[in-house]
Amino acid sequence: MSFIEHATLIVTDDQRIARHLHSILDKNPKKTSPDPAGLFFVARAGKKKYIIISTNGHLQLFQNSSIYKWSGIDPKKIIEDDNSVIPVLNSFNKKSFYTLQKILQTERISEAILALVPDINAITIGLKEVGNVLHKAGYDRPPKKVMLHSLDPVTILDQLGKASGFPFDDIKAAEIEQLRSYLDAVISFSITQEITYTIKRCIEIASPSFKELKDILAQDARESKNLLIPLSRAQALILLLVHANNKLLAKDPASIEAGQHVVHARIVQPGGARVDVPVNNITFPDMASARTFVESMKNERHVRIGTITSTEIRLQPPSLFDLTSLIEQVSGETGFPTNYTYKILLDMYYSRMISYPNPERDPAGFISLDHVAMLKEFAAIDEFEDIGKAALDHQQRNAGVRGEMAPRVATVGIFPLQVQGKNSPFFKGRPNYWKIYVVLVRRYMLQFLPPAIIVENRISIMLKDHPSASINSWKIEDEGFAHHCKEGYLARYTGFSFDVLKSLEIEAFSIHPVAKPRAFYTDASLLAEIKNYNLGDTVSHLFMIEKLITNNYLQVVNKNLKLTKRGELIADFLKETFAFLGSLEFTTFFMKALQGIHAVASPAEMQGAIVAARKAVLAEYLAQFSRARERTNDFLLKQGINLSMNGEGIFDAEQKGRFALAPELHLFCPCGSPMKVIETKTKTRFLACENRLGCGKTAALPRDGKIEVMDKACKICGKNVLRIESADRGTYFFCPICWMESYSQAHGESLGYCVTCDTFNACWTAEEVSNHESSLAALALQHETGYDKCPRCQKSRMIMVQDASEGAAAKLVCENPLCNFKLVIPQRFTGKMERTEKKCLICPMNAVLVTVKEGTSFHVCINCYNQHLKRKEEQIGFCLGCMYHDACFTNELKHLEIKESIRDSIRKRMNEASTSKE
Repeated sequence: MSFIEHATLIVTDDQRIARHLHSILDKNPKKTSPDPAGLFFVARAGKKKYIIISTNGHLQLFQNSSIYKWSGIDPKKIIEDDNSVIPVLNSFNKKSFYTLQKILQTERISEAILALVPDINAITIGLKEVGNVLHKAGYDRPPKKVMLHSLDPVTILDQLGKASGFPFDDIKAAEIEQLRSYLDAVISFSITQEITYTIKRCIEIASPSFKELKDILAQDARESKNLLIPLSRAQALILLLVHANNKLLAKDPASIEAGQHVVHARIVQPGGARVDVPVNNITFPDMASARTFVESMKNERHVRIGTITSTEIRLQPPSLFDLTSLIEQVSGETGFPTNYTYKILLDMYYSRMISYPNPERDPAGFISLDHVAMLKEFAAIDEFEDIGKAALDHQQRNAGVRGEMAPRVATVGIFPLQVQGKNSPFFKGRPNYWKIYVVLVRRYMLQFLPPAIIVENRISIMLKDHPSASINSWKIEDEGFAHHCKEGYLARYTGFSFDVLKSLEIEAFSIHPVAKPRAFYTDASLLAEIKNYNLGDTVSHLFMIEKLITNNYLQVVNKNLKLTKRGELIADFLKETFAFLGSLEFTTFFMKALQGIHAVASPAEMQGAIVAARKAVLAEYLAQFSRARERTNDFLLKQGINLSMNGEGIFDAEQKGRFALAPELHLFCPCGSPMKVIETKTKTRFLACENRLGCGKTAALPRDGKIEVMDKACKICGKNVLRIESADRGTYFFCPICWMESYSQAHGESLGYCVTCDTFNACWTAEEVSNHESSLAALALQHETGYDKCPRCQKSRMIMVQDASEGAAAKLVCENPLCNFKLVIPQRFTGKMERTEKKCLICPMNAVLVTVKEGTSFHVCINCYNQHLKRKEEQIGFCLGCMYHDACFTNELKHLEIKESIRDSIRKRMNEASTSKE
């Protein structure tokens, strides 16, 4: 009886982590047989067997979801269909997916552990994708989780021994995150589609306002990709913030009369120094009323003091948990871009130098560290000597009071795990890594220093008609940790001297707008601002900002919109169209709809809550977008563009010519999920099952021609047949599912292309044939009179097609819908060609016999003749004048079975001919 060994499956999200786990767990490396493809690792520790597989870093692609590229996402249909499936949103590595599936089918898995980094994206993908694979493979137990705050071997071994299941809170968080990403993707695709369509129509109409935009795109076709960027809610918010910020910057601050204003008092201190202090509880709706107040206070040099209220403020060190503030600090001190900083932090995590740099989930995680020993080691390094000794002194003083050394520090956060100096092997060739490491270490050591203690004095002052007026003065009692921060850290807590027995001497009052002074955004300041809008985690924002920068939007919009007319028009047009997406109103509604799922108490109620939230958000989006469309049309009318008065443009006709799917008919995959038409940047089309990871089936579509789904089922696969109208070869009938089945099993042309299908007579009823009698008869005649064989695909016949244009040359077109290789037939050959069985020596095609007049005929290879006309290199094609005529007509050789270049083909056949003579 064969014995099947039990194994523990560990799934992680990065190959480096998988390799590291293998090195920790594998105690018998000589007995281990690694996977030849390197897709997974097998480790043995005593009697335990571990199978470790990585999904190859697909987390980084989560926000660049493949759903953005899908065609046919309609928010209205999603609202109407309660059972619409939420597709997988990220790019799960396909090889890893199928490898994982195979492992589950062939191994006896006793325990499945998801070793994940502690952020919501990782948990979402682990539960929704990997969990789906486990369920599909028949693994009926819930997976366990291990949160990798650190890659320290001791910590990992301890966590693996205590792996626990996912609580319901994690399941809810994953459902909410997937729904958020799904809705963002649907909104992103649909609004991008509308924006792109409108811009292309504006360019097509070529109004004066868009003339320069058209010229710029014509000069550099690569820039056209900027029009196609997906606009999610977060991207809309980013662009809206930048646009609104720069509009204000473009104005002269002195000319801004509207908006709230406050008053500052210039206080004369006993020594004669002056200090400007804002006056509390006095706000004016506009500049005019503020000036009236200042005029009335001109003669008030001394103001009596009322009550004084003192409050102690204990300012704590910056949080170790906040990635946004860490990145902003690094950017301020080093000037590094935000995304560059994050990638270095991530690299240091994989190198086990620091803990995970985005711990936005599992705050209860724990990393065991000897903080006192680390402080002593850091204090011995020049760059950290001052703060290290201060931290140790403070801890020793505390130990004297408590009788022990007990550092006060969070157990979760972003902190160093190893102590190394500037000239250590790791940092010696990485100066930028060292700069970021220094910021992180100093931030970590601040946690061991006392808080800054500030006394706030709130002084009420006697102003006529303003009884609640007051001013604040601060006194820094103890700088605490701030003594070791960048200069000016406590600058906002400025104070002034005052004597409670006297009045305050005020030299003058000044007016200041409530709005904060504006400055051009950097990626760091933009990251800090959008962090407050609850649109996803910090890493999501980093990737979105990077994408906007890559696509040149921020550069164009961030310079007062004065670079080109293109920048101004695109920015204004986009603002009118997507402003509501980034608005607080829509964002608040969106997040409240999702927060309703938090109240779900049981898994049974989850699906209903998801459907309700999805419907509510999409319905509100459609209503908001409808109103935004009206604003957009008003904006375009001012540019001299009236889209409603110009009929169907070139772009409309082109799109309708490529896609014409009957609304009541749909193509379905054998798994039961609908199939969508996808078009790549190169205009290649194919069908893909919506259940991409659960099924993943695809079917190729012809590159050219209008596609129509017919109300006729294929008798072989049961799916709808397509009717395709091609400008090159006319109308034909095609079943993509059968075609792919035939192609994968090398059945030739027997399936898929209806006219050549073996089951044509059994499949097409008399009524169906009569409805398309002329088309089918023409197709049958073309096939019967076709020429063997297409030189490109070497599979199908070439059929004769006569162009309807007067004087146009006829052509041979490959009957294979996915090849469509074309050869031009010279006019003097048209109508005079006969098929032959004569094999051309050079290419796979048969020669034709051309009869010019009675008694005068010659052989021609149409493919070789076309090659000769294109290149003029060799006398080939016209057989009597061909340089290989003797070899070709002396020895009848079978055509090549594989594609080869003409020269290689000739050399091979000439060698075969000489060998046969000998």
